[in-house]
Amino acid sequence: SNEGKAIVGIVEVCKGYRLDPTDASGTFGMVDIRALRPLPRPVPLEEVKAEKRLASMALVTNSRLSVQPVTAADWALVCKMGGL
Repeated sequence: SNEGKAIVGIVEVCKGYRLDPTDASGTFGMVDIRALRPLPRPVPLEEVKAEKRLASMALVTNSRLSVQPVTAADWALVCKMGGL
């Protein structure tokens, strides 16, 4: 969303990619997610973008993504930034 841009928790994809049935154009897809746990400290998008070790993360290079792959190294760093 455009309000409070931050990584706030950990989710799990529980149903894989499929076309979004509400999109008549057939352009957009979706996955189902399940919340697992909040981060002790939200990680603002500005902090992610300022962290040079995350420069190649999809969130930094393509900010339109809400579900994206994350490398093990990026995952560990984001978790550390979030207090885990």
